[in-house]
Amino acid sequence: MKKLALCSFLLVISPVLFAEIPPPPLNIVSFQIQDQQWVNSSSAKVYVAINISTNAAGLKDVHEKMMEKLNKLSSLAEWHITSFSRSEDQSGLEKIVARAEVRLPDTALSPLREKAKQLSQPGFALEISNINLSPSEEEMQQAQSELRAKVYQKINTELANLNKEFPDQHYVVHKIDFNLANATPQNRLIAFAAAEKSAANVPAMQFSQRVYAIAQVEFASDSLMRKSHSKLAFSNF
Repeated sequence: MKKLALCSFLLVISPVLFAEIPPPPLNIVSFQIQDQQWVNSSSAKVYVAINISTNAAGLKDVHEKMMEKLNKLSSLAEWHITSFSRSEDQSGLEKIVARAEVRLPDTALSPLREKAKQLSQPGFALEISNINLSPSEEEMQQAQSELRAKVYQKINTELANLNKEFPDQHYVVHKIDFNLANATPQNRLIAFAAAEKSAANVPAMQFSQRVYAIAQVEFASDSLMRKSHSKLAFSNF
């Protein structure tokens, strides 16, 4: 009878004994780290406007002719046609307006305007509309990756210093929120409207853009968790 009563008592209190105990609150240290880095670029994205007037028979090879002209303008990289539209003018001719772009080294920029004029002919006009000297997407991503690595190093240094000052707290990285921002480049978008800018008087240049990183960091101490687990283990014992 006593054994039955004891078993009944254990069944009643066992849910309380084995219920999940919520973890104690963490001891949090929050701070912010900022850093910046310059992104250097010696290339630029070139935008070309194409205007074509042709009869219906000339439409069959218009794309090939456009690519042929663009490659004569510069064969250093692959051209991309980003827009293409057709309409019919009052004379019945097909009017084509297209846009193309390519990224070229800065040393290849100077003669482009003159070459576009030379390649143009009646019914087929090429024009350098603008040149964007901002760093490429790949260059920006590489700089952001390097900047994050620099911030991680600073976080590790801060963590080591904190644990040195408070060795019993056992601080660890609890949370990192990154905010990466690019500074708006100044005078990066230019139009080659001045014919006097020739290859002879335009030197090679390197253009830069700044990238910022702001990291909101939290360190958490697990000392309370360790003490709680120690007490629980002792009480179970």
